[in-house]
Amino acid sequence: MREHAPEETTFEARLASLLHFVAENDGASLAKAAKQLSLAQSELLRLLSELGEHGLGLLEVRPEESRQVLHLTARGREWLDAQT
Repeated sequence: MREHAPEETTFEARLASLLHFVAENDGASLAKAAKQLSLAQSELLRLLSELGEHGLGLLEVRPEESRQVLHLTARGREWLDAQT
C-alpha cells in the first residue's frame, strides 16, 4: 500500500469534505460552502483551482444570478461512492 505525503492526505480529506457537503447541498453558494467547511473563501477557491488543475471533473461551479454555486457531477458522485 502506497503511503501518502501529509499534504496529499490533507488535500484528499478537504476534497472529501467538500464533495460530501455539495452532495448534501447541491447548488450551495461558494460563500455558504466556505462557511460550512470552516474555510476562508480564498482557501475554497484554491481547493477548487487544485481540482481544476487535476482535471478531475468532480464539481461544477456555475454562475447563478450574482453568485457562483457548486454542483456535484456524476463523476463526483462516483468518486464519493467509491470512498465508502
